Amino acid sequence: MCKGDKVYKVTDKRLMTAASKSYENDYARKKSVKMKFTAIIDDLPKLEMYEKGDEKRQVCVKASRKTESAVKSALTCERAATQLRKLGNTVFCAEPEDIEVNIDEGIAFPASEINDMRRRAADELIKRKLSEYEKRVALSSKEIEAICGKENLINGRLQAKDSRGLFIYSRETLSSGCPIGKISDCSGYTEIYIPLELYMEEKLRDALGERLAKTNASFLQKKETSHPKIIPYILNVSKGNLDRYINESFGEIVDQVSDCGIMICGMEWIGRFAEAGVKVYGGYGLNVYNSQSLKTFDELGVEVRGYSHEADEYLRGDIPLMITEHPVSDKAFKDRKGAYYDVMKWHSRDKYLVFKEESEGVFAGGKRMMTYVK
Repeated sequence: MCKGDKVYKVTDKRLMTAASKSYENDYARKKSVKMKFTAIIDDLPKLEMYEKGDEKRQVCVKASRKTESAVKSALTCERAATQLRKLGNTVFCAEPEDIEVNIDEGIAFPASEINDMRRRAADELIKRKLSEYEKRVALSSKEIEAICGKENLINGRLQAKDSRGLFIYSRETLSSGCPIGKISDCSGYTEIYIPLELYMEEKLRDALGERLAKTNASFLQKKETSHPKIIPYILNVSKGNLDRYINESFGEIVDQVSDCGIMICGMEWIGRFAEAGVKVYGGYGLNVYNSQSLKTFDELGVEVRGYSHEADEYLRGDIPLMITEHPVSDKAFKDRKGAYYDVMKWHSRDKYLVFKEESEGVFAGGKRMMTYVK
């Protein structure tokens, strides 16, 4: 190690301790409840409990024994509230201000009885919540079809569009012309998606357009169509240098992409570009897997072109297995099982994409919505 080298912290004792403690309780995320405890002399005390904001689902339990006049120490409001807050390993919790205690002066009532009432109330509240779910009945096929029709869904599944795109990662691929030169052999591509940073290089963008026109000249004459449209995209992990670049150059970027639009593979930049009047296309990082999620983005004005990678019937080619900020010095490596991986340093210089080395060509197989190439 030399002076000035970057040092990366890979573990933190405080964070690891906090993570370990999070497993000690089965219910790390608890529901807040309100409680009201009432006890009058020579009567059965009662405890009312309900989730905050859901008073309709209130439960009430009574004690198994009556209160008595205190001989030595009387029950106090503070002591009763302390016992009621001990919800322990349940899904519920209660703050001091959410516990109301009304008791007569000079009465005696065992803490064990208050604990029993608290446990029974919590159990009853859980049973009431679960009973409502047990009454739920699965939708019939006709009901599902009716909902799909009303919501303009396609039986819950995605439907491939007429457009087909070529999604390119590296400068080398664009500069060498491969697989650009193969487009004539794979008819039907309507868009070429390239990294925003490369799109903003005017010479590279123009050279690509000229090469597309030249490569496809004879093919286009036969098909009576135009060559693919070039559209920039923002990687699904943009934090760091890429976000800074977009923020600093936002006005210039909007000017350059106003005609072609931009593909955004993460949620953070959708609103900003949409508000600037730019046509927004959705990429694979949005994880659109079914027609309901497709409809949601459509309502946001996003035209999804790249579906979730789990919907593999719509895509083929090189899919990054990992995007990491941790520096990877090797351009390729082999894991303990003998599988080989390629590493690509992203254009923002602070991220690395890891691909599994595939033997099958990216153009093998039938037509699909999107083809990804390194």
